[in-house]
Amino acid sequence: MPRIVGVSRAKDLILTARVVDAAEALRIGLVDRLVALPDLEEAALGLAGQIAENSPEAVRASKEVIDAVLPLEPAARRELEANLTLRASEEHRRRFRDATQRIAGSE
Repeated sequence: MPRIVGVSRAKDLILTARVVDAAEALRIGLVDRLVALPDLEEAALGLAGQIAENSPEAVRASKEVIDAVLPLEPAARRELEANLTLRASEEHRRRFRDATQRIAGSE
C-alpha cells in the first residue's frame, strides 16, 4: 500500500483502520476506476477482452517487468507472518467478534 498511496497515507489507513469510500479510493490511487455495480461484469469482461487482444507473450513479459520493478516479496512475507501472529491472538478474535456484531446489528 505505501507504494500506491504513499507512506504517510498508508500509515493513516492501516493504523487507524479507517475505511475510505469509493471516491476517496479513486482520488488517492487505491483503485484505478469506479464502475456501478450493474455495469461491473460488463466492465470487467471489457477490460479482460482488451488485455486478451494483445500478444500473450507481451502481456506476460510486461507483467514480469512491472513486477521486477516492485520487489515486494520480502514485504509480503513479513506481512503474512505478522497477520498470522496477530490473527492468532485473543485480542484479534475479540475485536473481530465486536466488529461483526456492530455490522450485523446495523442491518
